[in-house]
Amino acid sequence: MTEKILTGRELKKKQFRLSVFPKKDPVSRSEIAEKTGLNLRTIASYAEEYKKLGFIVEKNVADGKGRPAVYYKSNINNLLFGGISITFGKLYIILMDVNRYVMGAKEIEMLGPDASAAEFIARAMKAFDKLLLENPGKKLAGLGLCINEYRLESKYVNAFNEFASITTNKYAVPTIKTNANSVALDRLKYLLMLRGNIALIHMADEIRLSLILNDQTASNSEHWRKKLSHFQVDPEGTECYCGQRGCLDSYLTHSGTIRRYCRSVGIENTKDINIYKFRLLLEEKDPAALALAHENGKRLGKALLYLAGELNLSRIYLYTVDSVTAAEASETLHRLGGAGNIIIEPCWYSASDICVGAAEMLINYYLT
Repeated sequence: MTEKILTGRELKKKQFRLSVFPKKDPVSRSEIAEKTGLNLRTIASYAEEYKKLGFIVEKNVADGKGRPAVYYKSNINNLLFGGISITFGKLYIILMDVNRYVMGAKEIEMLGPDASAAEFIARAMKAFDKLLLENPGKKLAGLGLCINEYRLESKYVNAFNEFASITTNKYAVPTIKTNANSVALDRLKYLLMLRGNIALIHMADEIRLSLILNDQTASNSEHWRKKLSHFQVDPEGTECYCGQRGCLDSYLTHSGTIRRYCRSVGIENTKDINIYKFRLLLEEKDPAALALAHENGKRLGKALLYLAGELNLSRIYLYTVDSVTAAEASETLHRLGGAGNIIIEPCWYSASDICVGAAEMLINYYLT
């Protein structure tokens, strides 16, 4: 169950969910029909689906006037939502109830280089099952699975994907499988009650992009990521692997920034400095680092002007982008004619935030 753009059927199911799940008291089938406009057969079909998942309980109440009335009572307070994420060599597991209270959490270190994927999966399954056993009377209602592939060895990526497949089949519950940036953006949207079209841009060894368009996680983020990465910010600039010159990807990635900084100050071995040292230099007001950050910001501003115009964005979050570059990008975008109401700001999130957010994506899906 990867939520993208809601179809007509999904919108109807959402109407049904919101007419039953948040309620404390039973709701009759006829009341749901009156409130939503759904016919009784459709309501019965959706109810059967959610009964099997444990979300509702059906009751028949006789009123002495013929066939008993059908009522649905929410069971959502007895459900658990799981979040499982892997990043930087650690697996995070969390269980939350519908009120977003943490009912259990576990952090698992990756096994050594000689350990097999089967050993890792066995440890993860054991930890998850133990958390479930610690919540008797509760039923698992959904899983949010999130992987952050940045600097993650391929064997762990493969192991997590296998683990995700096993858990999905074992528990047979609705599952969302996504990436860290999409989870972070969804969480920001919920916490800050954001509306409009929103982007989160992750500048690392490559440029990554997550989008919320028309209040839904966009299914075509990869298409726009490629357009942003290879947006030409300098026609006479550095040659890109795509064949053209001056692509944003050649400048704003961490490797591109470090390479150009080392060249500007005469450092031959780029291994002598990394992005963290570069940010320390910015804090220390190093002239070469500041000049490069302002240059990066101007180029990023051009690219964001294009992206914002194409997608009618109202807010852009920049993840792992220093504040100097972010401020210059915002100023450049507005100076070049970008709408004054577009907000651009840096953002940061932790690994634990992502695990929580993966579980919350399920809760948000069912209750908002």
